[in-house]
Amino acid sequence: MPERNYVIVANRHRTWPGGSLLFWGRHTEDHEERSFGGYTSRFNQCEKYTRKELEQWRRGDKKHYPFFDELDIGSPAEFGEYDEVLCTLEQLQSIGFSVWTVVCTP
Repeated sequence: MPERNYVIVANRHRTWPGGSLLFWGRHTEDHEERSFGGYTSRFNQCEKYTRKELEQWRRGDKKHYPFFDELDIGSPAEFGEYDEVLCTLEQLQSIGFSVWTVVCTP
């Protein structure tokens, strides 16, 4: 099976803490149906997809669901101009995003 290394980032919703990203879905096992519902700001808990799965799912709708490499993005501010972006962690890191773990009290 191809590597599941793509995520869907939902920029249209605000997150806490500010500056963090919101990802689609809940992580599923390879044999399970992919999750396209719900959101999380935790990268390790969001759904991961193959590029082929996302190409089939978006059905050619590049306007609403563009892949990162179909856009001209050079910074987090430019990235935030798109409602949803299909991308890899490496692509996010290439424009300055990093993965952090947040620990807090209730």
